[in-house]
Order: sequence, then C-alpha cells, then structure tokens
Amino acid sequence: ATDITINDSVIVTGARTLTSGGGLNQGISITGVINGTAPATDSLTLIAGIANVTLDSSVGTTTSLKALTITSSGVTTLNNSIITTGGNINLSGATNVQLASDVSLRSTDQSVILNVINGAFDLTVGAGVDITVGAAIGGTTPLHDISMTAGGGDVNVSGAITSTGAVNLTSGRAAGQDINLAAEVH
Repeated sequence: ATDITINDSVIVTGARTLTSGGGLNQGISITGVINGTAPATDSLTLIAGIANVTLDSSVGTTTSLKALTITSSGVTTLNNSIITTGGNINLSGATNVQLASDVSLRSTDQSVILNVINGAFDLTVGAGVDITVGAAIGGTTPLHDISMTAGGGDVNVSGAITSTGAVNLTSGRAAGQDINLAAEVH
C-alpha cells in the first residue's frame, strides 16, 4: 500500500491492521470517528513507518475498541478522546505524537503506554492498570494541564514531563501501586 486516507467514520470488526507504504508521503489519515462493533471485541493497529498518522476525531467513544496500537516515526496527530476496554492503548511505537486539541486517553481496565508527546493542549490519561511514560512529554512544545490516573497500578515516568499548567499523577491506592519518577516533572 502507499498512503491510506479514509474521509469517513470507521467501524472496526475483529483485530485489524492498517499498514501504509511507510515512505514520507505514505501515511494514514482517518477523518471520522472510529468505533468497534461491540465493546472490548475489536482492535486496531496502525503502522506507518516514517510517515504520519492522523486521527482527526475520537476513537471508541460510542463503542470502545479492545485495543489501539500506533507505530510511526513520523508525526502522529491525535484529537479528542480515545477509549479502549480489555486492552492497551499502546503509543510506544509512535515517536512523535502531536496533540491537535485537548486529548483524553482511557484504557478502562488495562494500560496506557506513551512515547514523545507535544502540543499546547490538555492531556488526560486514565488506565485500569499502569501508565508508562517512556519518553519526554512537552519537551518541544509544553502541554497545558496534564492528568494521569492509574486506577489499579503504577504511574511510571521515564521521560521528563513539561507543562505550562498543573500536572497531577495518581497511582492505584493499594500497596505496591506507586508513582515511579525516573525523570523530572515540571
């Protein structure tokens, strides 16, 4: 495939992978809302190589996906809300995420894994288990308010977090559920 452009809403059925050609102008762009057929049953993986991935609208807000994985060393642009149930939101392979609006990432009962994120907007992250910050957030363009809540696990911060507003990190309340800071938060 070369580039993948979908100028409509998408209903994901089963475990689906979209792989673009991966060259500079061979990205993935979806302008409409993305939902599953039934909560916690359908997964989407987007692979774009060095090309860009753009999600112009929400994911899983009417019918949540089981999991969402994005792999791209180009720019990954996110908007609005992304919700999964039963699986992870895995952005560890998205090495240059740009927020184009206030963004909420919520895995109701699994983990959220993040890489580099920039953009002068709010970021809200909720996970049923762990949240992993694997690289700098706000290092190039500081985010505004940042809230991360790992309801049943740890918040693991390996990359610096830079914000022009408030940063709130909350781990689960049981023994052994911690906030682990291996980088600065400011």
